[in-house]
Amino acid sequence: MLAATVSVGACAEPPSPKPPAPALVPSKENRNNWVCRGLMDRFLGLPSARDVGAGGAPPPLAGRWWVRGCQLDLAQGVGRKELKVHLDGPGWYWIDLDQGGLELHQQVPFELSADVFGTIRFAYSDGVASLWFEPTREANVEVRASTELELHGATPWGSLLRRIPLLPIRQMTADRLSDSAASAFGTQIQRGITVTYDLARGQADMALGVLRLGETPRRVFEDGTAWIENDRLSLPVGATQVFGPLEPLPLDVDVVVERGPGIEYRALCTRDMASHFGEVAAGKPETIPAQLIVQSGRLAGVGAQTAKLQVEACPYYLVVSGALRETTVVSFRLRAGAS
Repeated sequence: MLAATVSVGACAEPPSPKPPAPALVPSKENRNNWVCRGLMDRFLGLPSARDVGAGGAPPPLAGRWWVRGCQLDLAQGVGRKELKVHLDGPGWYWIDLDQGGLELHQQVPFELSADVFGTIRFAYSDGVASLWFEPTREANVEVRASTELELHGATPWGSLLRRIPLLPIRQMTADRLSDSAASAFGTQIQRGITVTYDLARGQADMALGVLRLGETPRRVFEDGTAWIENDRLSLPVGATQVFGPLEPLPLDVDVVVERGPGIEYRALCTRDMASHFGEVAAGKPETIPAQLIVQSGRLAGVGAQTAKLQVEACPYYLVVSGALRETTVVSFRLRAGAS
C-alpha cells in the first residue's frame, strides 16, 4: 500500500556504504489482518524523484523498503471512523546530491516508520474492481538515514568542510536527508492509493493517486500478460533492487535494456535475507556467501531478453543489480513460467 516516493535523489555511481543495523525481527502483532497479510516481509519499490521515461513512462525504481512491522487498527477521526495503518522497516534509496561544495553518490540505507490514516471505498466497472484508500489527515512519518555517508568535496571549500574537526558533517547530512525523505513520503501518500483487480486477467495492481473507475495503472510491459512484478529499474554501480518473497514455482524474467550493459540476479532463500540484509542494502550482493545463492544469472546486451527461474529449495527473494561497472536502466518483469 505504501510504495511511495522517498524523493531525495536520482542516479550516479557510488562508493559502497556501510548500512545501519536494522530492526530485523518482525512484529507479529495484527499480522493476520487483510492489509498486513499482503504487506508483511515484502520489498516495496520506491520510484526515482527525477528520472522519468520518454512518452510519460513510469519513473524507474531507485530504492526499496522492506516491511517488517505492520498493524491495522480502527481510529476515531473527525466525525467518522477511519483506518490507521502502521508500517515500519529498513530500506535504502539512491542519493545523488551535489550541494554546498559536497557530493554524495551512493545507496543510502534507512529506517522508516509511518502511521497512515484514511477511509476505504470500493466500486466495480468494465471488469475492473477498484479500491481507493483516501487519507483523512496527515501521515506521521519518521525516517532515519544512515550516517555512514561517503561524502566527497566537489570544491576546495567542500573538501575543507569534510576535514574540520568536531564538525559533524555526516550527521548533519543524514539529518537533512531524513527530514527531506519524511516530508516527501508524507506528501506523496496524501495523494491517496488506488488498488485495482482486472478480473479477466486475474491481475492485481496499485498506484499512488486516485484513478478513475475502471482505470488501471500504467506499466512498462502492457501486452496483456499477467505479471508478478512490472517496473523500470535504475541500477547505478552499487545499487540493488529486491523482489519477493516469491514462491518456489517456475518464473520467467523479462528485461528490455534501455541503457547500460544489463542486469545480474541472485536468488536468496527468505530465511537468509535478515542475516545478509546489510550486504544487499550496501549494494554489495556479490559478497553474499556463494553457498546461499540458490540460482543466479545475467541478462546483458541491448534488446529484449528472457531468463527462467527454477528455484525449488525454498521461498526466496530475487536480488537484482547492474551487470559490469556501468549504470543500467531496464524495463523488468516477473511472470509465471512453464514447468
